[in-house]
Amino acid sequence: MQNPLFAIYVIAATVMILKVIAMSWLTVARMIGENGGFRAPEDIRKTPMNQAPDPAQLAPNEKVERIRRIQLNDLENVPFFLVAGFLYILTQPSLMAALLQKS
Repeated sequence: MQNPLFAIYVIAATVMILKVIAMSWLTVARMIGENGGFRAPEDIRKTPMNQAPDPAQLAPNEKVERIRRIQLNDLENVPFFLVAGFLYILTQPSLMAALLQKS
């Protein structure tokens, strides 16, 4: 942690990982809020959160699908960011070189 670039990488990686986790919960919250957009038949069982199950709840819901697409995009791209960023830090660039790379 004495390398300032590694410290910045750890902070950025933590934020990205927390975002991926948050998107999972946001997807669930949106499905519950919309009372639909569920994926699996077992999702429409009668539960305290779903008092009136209906097969129509399995139909695609655009608001839920939007969040789901964002989540899938994160799941596809964040691992590459984590690996590429870590490999870049291993090259031990100067702080100035690393700061100029972002522009």
